[in-house]
Amino acid sequence: ATTLMPRSVHTLESVFWKSKAPKWPEAMLGKLDTNKVRRGEAIFNAECASCHVKKADELTAVSSIGTDPGRFEVYHFDVDAKGGGKENALISITHVLKAIVAKAYEQEKLTAAEIKAMRLGRSDEGTWDVKGRRGMLRNPRLTSVWTTAPYLHNGSVPTLDALLRPSNQRPKKFYLGGYDFDPVKVGYETKATAPSAWKFDTSKLGNSNAGHEYGTHLSESDRAALIEYIKTL
Repeated sequence: ATTLMPRSVHTLESVFWKSKAPKWPEAMLGKLDTNKVRRGEAIFNAECASCHVKKADELTAVSSIGTDPGRFEVYHFDVDAKGGGKENALISITHVLKAIVAKAYEQEKLTAAEIKAMRLGRSDEGTWDVKGRRGMLRNPRLTSVWTTAPYLHNGSVPTLDALLRPSNQRPKKFYLGGYDFDPVKVGYETKATAPSAWKFDTSKLGNSNAGHEYGTHLSESDRAALIEYIKTL
């Protein structure tokens, strides 16, 4: 048995795909500087578009980006496979997840047509497809990326301003859990004063804030212009 409810999940997904991405709330976080936005767009096209527009949703090797590889390495060890022998852990997880999904379809008595509609064109392997995906990250689209701090796949960089600086200049320890937003650096305030604040330490295993050193050579004014444009995405 499984508690997965495919029809309910599909309903939630359908609502999500109909929703619109939020726009920068000028009344709350300040008006955009149109001159900076124009400058920032040209910088974005030169520094960011090749991956996040032209190759958005494609896969890139973590080794080429230089970000923390812990998320992937944890799955790439051998485990005892059914019937004896060894099997890559990620392959074993894939087998288990596919079995859970198949059982959920069976419990809800879904037809082949319903299953096809719910899959939305995705392969049966889903997000755990191991063919060609080991150590790979998907190039995300940056729609409303200003809402998604902290940054990098492990949340190790608190603001866009920090992300656009060399990794040795990024905060090594900072606090998360607060709700005060910094509209200049674009990210949440990283103070210890919030009641729910907790410390993020980039020296811990899996927490490295290294890598993704794109646009880190920009001047202060160009960095600010790029951030201003990113607010419009």
